[in-house]
Amino acid sequence: MDGMQYFLLNKKEDFVIYKGYLCSDLMDSKEKQTDWSRITAYQQGKESGITKIRLFVSEQEFLIWNHENYDIRQLIFEENVPMEEKLSIFSTCEAYCLEETSEGLLTGVTGRYMWLVVSVETNEETVAGQLEIQIFFQADSWISFLPEVYGKQAGEDSFLFRYLSIFQWIYYDMSRLISSVPHMLYPAYASSEFLEWMAGWFAMENVTVWSREQLIYLIENGKRLFGIRGTKQYMEELVFLYTGSRPWIVEYYQTDCYKTDIRKAKILERLYGDNAYMVTVVLLQGTVSNQQEISVLQKIIQSAAPAYMECRLIVLEPYIFLDRYTYIGINSCLGRYKCMRVDDDGLIPYVSMIAR
Repeated sequence: MDGMQYFLLNKKEDFVIYKGYLCSDLMDSKEKQTDWSRITAYQQGKESGITKIRLFVSEQEFLIWNHENYDIRQLIFEENVPMEEKLSIFSTCEAYCLEETSEGLLTGVTGRYMWLVVSVETNEETVAGQLEIQIFFQADSWISFLPEVYGKQAGEDSFLFRYLSIFQWIYYDMSRLISSVPHMLYPAYASSEFLEWMAGWFAMENVTVWSREQLIYLIENGKRLFGIRGTKQYMEELVFLYTGSRPWIVEYYQTDCYKTDIRKAKILERLYGDNAYMVTVVLLQGTVSNQQEISVLQKIIQSAAPAYMECRLIVLEPYIFLDRYTYIGINSCLGRYKCMRVDDDGLIPYVSMIAR
C-alpha cells in the first residue's frame, strides 16, 4: 500500500465557502470507473462544527437535472445559485454521506470525478482553516494476496472484501503512524498535545501559558536554555519571549557602588532589596495589560530564578515619582522648558509641570 493514491484537502483555499457549507473543487482521478476506497476527516480544535459530509461522483464533468445540462465545476463556483439548490442538482450523483464519524469505507463508489460538500454549523472560515480531508482511490485490496479463486468470487460488494478492508485500513493507519514518528519529533509539525509532552522532557513549568509558537521556540532551544537555567540571561529570555519586550534585571550587588551615604542606601534597598537574594525585574509600561498577565509573568520569573531567590516585578508608569522607579530616557525625559499657550485651534500643545 506504499503507492496509495489520494486527494488531500487541508487548506482554506481547497474549499469554496458558502453560508453554512464548504464545497470542494472537482477532483479528477484521470481514469474512468475509478474505485474510491476511503474517506477520513480530521479537524483541529475542540469543537468540530461539522454536521455532515456528502460525496458526489460522476463519469462526466457535467450532469443533467430537469432536462438541463450543468457544468459541475462551473456550478460549484457559481455564487448566484443558492447552495440548497446546488445540492438538489447534485443529488443525482450523491454516492456517500459521512455523519457522526471521522472516516468511512467507500465500498461500491465508482466514477472518474468526485466532489464533496461539508455542512457546517459554526464559522465557515475557521472550519475551512482547520479541516483536513483525505480521499483514497484505486487502492489494492488484500484479496489480491489470496489464491485466485477468492479474487474471482469476491467482488467489492462481497462480505470478504468488506471484512478484509477493515483490517487493511487499520494496518495502513498504524504503518503510517509508525513511519511518521521521527517527523512528529519536530516541534513545528507536532500537535499541541505532543508539544506539551515534549516540554516535559526539559522539565518546563507553566506549559499552558505559552502559545504554540512560543512553545515551539522553547523546545527547539531546550538544550541551550537548560544549560543557562537559573541565570540572569535565562530569565531575560523568558520574559522577552512572553512579553515581546526586553526587561531590565537589577541584582542586589549592582547597587552597591551607588550607596555612598545612608540616605541613598535606604532608598536603593527599598527599591531593589536589602539582601543578596533579591532580584528586581523592570518592564516598560504597557508591556502587560492586566492583572492576570502580571500574575502569569510573576510565575514565569520565579520559575526562571535560582532556588531561594526572591523576585520582584515592576511595571513602569509614565510619570515622575521622586525616590521611586523613574528612569531618564525610559519613562521620563529631559526637555526644554516651554510656557503654556493656546494656538488658533484652541489646543494646548505644550504643558510644563514642576515636580516638588
